[in-house]
Amino acid sequence: MPGPIIPLIHRSIAAITNYVEHGLRAAGYDISPPRAGNVMRNLTPDGATIVDIARACGVSKQAVSRQAEALRALGYVVIETSASDRRLRIVKPTPKGLQTRHIADRLYEEFEADLEKRVGVADVAAFRRVMAAIQEIGEDTETTGE
Repeated sequence: MPGPIIPLIHRSIAAITNYVEHGLRAAGYDISPPRAGNVMRNLTPDGATIVDIARACGVSKQAVSRQAEALRALGYVVIETSASDRRLRIVKPTPKGLQTRHIADRLYEEFEADLEKRVGVADVAAFRRVMAAIQEIGEDTETTGE
């Protein structure tokens, strides 16, 4: 598929997101990567602070707070206040939330396995190198301030 790289990356992300969302819904979970991804992918079983999640995904604390509150309402996380610093809110996955993480991880693995079957292991390895180089370019720009 010829054309500029950026639109291809965006369409690829949308395809992966659709794949995972469909798999989660088929498994009986009413959660979607766009609505939950920032929070769920940055949680450990012990939880993470709103600040740490926001920093990890490069979005505002307010955006993470809204996403965490929506996930709390659906039963995927609990939100607690830190005992050592009352200003910090800690998001922890519930058993239901942990289960969706396992399912999403399996879906990502299935997606990658299907991709390897379609284009070959060598091409997927090359793709990983290209994606790493793209990230490095972005990181270089951040550190140089350009």
